[in-house]
Amino acid sequence: MREICHIFLGVQLIPLLLFGQMTEDDQISLHGDFARFRAQEGWNYVEMYFSIPRERLKYELKDETYVAQFKLGVEIFLGDSLVSRESWQNVDRIDSLGAIQGQELFDQFSTFLNEGMYHVRVTITDLEHAKTGLLEMDLPIQSFSSDSLEMGDIQMALRIVPDRNKSKFVKNGYNILPNPHRVYGPDWPILYYYCEIYNLSPLKGSVDSTYIVNIKLLDMNQHVIRSLPPKIRKRQGSSAVEVGSAVVANLVSGTYVLYFDVIDVARADTVSQEKSFLIYRPSDFADEEQPFIEDRITHTDESFGMTESELDILFEKLQYIADKDEKKLYKNFDLEGKKKFMVTFWRKRDPDLFTEVNEIKQEYFRRLAFADAEFSFGTTKGWQSDEGRIYIIYGEPDQIDRYPNTMGQRPFQVWYYHNIENGIEFVYVDKGGFGDLELVHSTARNEIKDYEWQEKWLK
Repeated sequence: MREICHIFLGVQLIPLLLFGQMTEDDQISLHGDFARFRAQEGWNYVEMYFSIPRERLKYELKDETYVAQFKLGVEIFLGDSLVSRESWQNVDRIDSLGAIQGQELFDQFSTFLNEGMYHVRVTITDLEHAKTGLLEMDLPIQSFSSDSLEMGDIQMALRIVPDRNKSKFVKNGYNILPNPHRVYGPDWPILYYYCEIYNLSPLKGSVDSTYIVNIKLLDMNQHVIRSLPPKIRKRQGSSAVEVGSAVVANLVSGTYVLYFDVIDVARADTVSQEKSFLIYRPSDFADEEQPFIEDRITHTDESFGMTESELDILFEKLQYIADKDEKKLYKNFDLEGKKKFMVTFWRKRDPDLFTEVNEIKQEYFRRLAFADAEFSFGTTKGWQSDEGRIYIIYGEPDQIDRYPNTMGQRPFQVWYYHNIENGIEFVYVDKGGFGDLELVHSTARNEIKDYEWQEKWLK
């Protein structure tokens, strides 16, 4: 069994409906965050933080106490290769079912990773009644410099206290209760933070041994709304830990940024780091019913102004990333349901819910537009063509080899992606000789394969 932590959050759970991951009744909400710190050369020490609403779990009465059992699993991919998989089981016990309302369980997973763009899948399974939840996030890892001033990620927390005991939540002498969804408000008016500073200049007798930490609160337009008093520290070595807090209770509901910059006085070197967080105060929505607050998100989405036929056309263009359940579910909705479905569809795929831009959505529609501009042929839209589909799913090829019509041979192209599935290729042939390329073979998983394509189409 793994160590977990639970704590009462009260109305703090409300904004998860606004800013968190949407779930159906048979799913378990799962929220996550991560922070990267320097490890041995070329490696990062990575912590992943999770929170689970207790009320989403099934508690059974056993020996006069209520018990919930659930399993968490973490899979880490580099490209399409699985590099790490771990799962563990947790048990939570309570005396009364009334005690779980508004509470969350917290867990943490740590690992070491070297440089690369990783993708993380986190699953939760309620072992009492097989409810599940899923969280996915991209995890870019870059090597830290060995000589220039550097900072690790800012870890945001609900509480930080000195602690010399051994625990997954203890780091460098501090017990840190993470805040995976980074939401603060009346019940959690203080934002706690932890970060690490690396490569401070060497200590020398005649050299100024101070460094300065400046901390600011910014709005989403990067305007400074508050500057905390500068912290002037005397360095004790090449690395340092910065722990502190900021009162945020008086901020109105919205998205903000915690901004750090560190100045090494001896060599006038500076490094900065920032992380976004949310403020939710129920009083800011005192005149609004909760369902209306949910509607606020729907109304701001472009799908809200569409007709049902326009929505159907739009959803057809999403077929390359929609799963089977989503395709089946969409067909059962009326107009209003389809509008809300579109909002949820993209929110589930938003890599950073703390920014106004959904980067995945933005990139998908950019690829759609490019496909229509470059690969349309006759009455076939570019996104419906084989080239368009591959471009939308896999992006810009790393290499394209083009073979024109020579010696009676049909024209063909080979697209190469060097960093997907350890290298994949797609072969297109102009079967009719009119410029309409069709996919005849690929080495990618779940794509058409015909290792005799040359004998069939080029002879």
